[in-house]
Amino acid sequence: MPLPSAHDVALAAERHTAARLLLAQPLVTGAGPHSDAFPLIRRHADWLAQRFQQVFGYRLLVEASYARLFKAGLGPGSGHRLERPSTGTPFSPRTYAYLSLALAVLVTAPEQLLLSRLVADLRAAAVDAGIEIADTGRQGERRTLAAALRQLVDWGVLVETEGHVAAVAEERAGEALLTVDREIARAVVAGPLAQSRDGADLVRRAADPGFGGPRTYVRWRLVETPSSTSTTSRTRSENGCVPGSGARRRHSPNCSVWKPRSALRASPWSTPRTNSPTCTCQEPGRWLKPRCSLWSGWSTGCVPKTRAIRQSADGWSSAYPSRTGCCPPCSTN
Repeated sequence: MPLPSAHDVALAAERHTAARLLLAQPLVTGAGPHSDAFPLIRRHADWLAQRFQQVFGYRLLVEASYARLFKAGLGPGSGHRLERPSTGTPFSPRTYAYLSLALAVLVTAPEQLLLSRLVADLRAAAVDAGIEIADTGRQGERRTLAAALRQLVDWGVLVETEGHVAAVAEERAGEALLTVDREIARAVVAGPLAQSRDGADLVRRAADPGFGGPRTYVRWRLVETPSSTSTTSRTRSENGCVPGSGARRRHSPNCSVWKPRSALRASPWSTPRTNSPTCTCQEPGRWLKPRCSLWSGWSTGCVPKTRAIRQSADGWSSAYPSRTGCCPPCSTN
């Protein structure tokens, strides 16, 4: 099989970079914090849209100024919480209410409007929806409203042409001129609002994988909850394990973290040290083989069949035959 060309390698790297960014940041704008990667998304828009649809059932929308990956939810209790950038405090239900009301107003708002006009329209929308909101004259309420508007600025829905949305939180409410991107405002909400009866029904419908079934839902879990693996590794490390070491550490019977193809020649607990990336030796003369990742196509307990296991100068011969499923005999010298 011929090796891939430098062009193919660079092409794959660009596509992977764009895909990873969209999974982490489903809304990317040409003027936002990830604007440097936005040209990659536009360049590979067709390939990305096809792959996201085939693998995850996600819809990708790429326009001249933004890209939106419409991702499904994972069900109750698994949503991503928004936070205030200044304090890291999670959004309260009141902040989400202001955020939703503001989006409802902005999808039909003029291209530019004053901050005071936006606040007035927001209060009118709350009355129409039967939502009770506290008096915006209170300091705490003004800060909550400012946090919701700041999130819209971060998303690119609002642009602070003159002044800042934080002026709404001041004791004497200031003024600001805002520019509205109605297209981004319409693209923010990804859930099936028209078909949902209430909030709980919206969450349930968003988490339904449809024709993809359990296979698609498992893929969602894998890409949307990657931190679970690192959390598990950190917990096991505290119990005496070396995460990803590829072998059980001596005097650590509770260790169960394995990693295939890990280079262990510098591991002080392997005796003797070896250049083999797949095996490590433990006293009294017993080799341990790491478990191979299921997603890589290997079976549990395997050693890569096509890798020649070269041994170090600790009394080993120059090489061990390739295409073997065993580690070399362990030296006890």
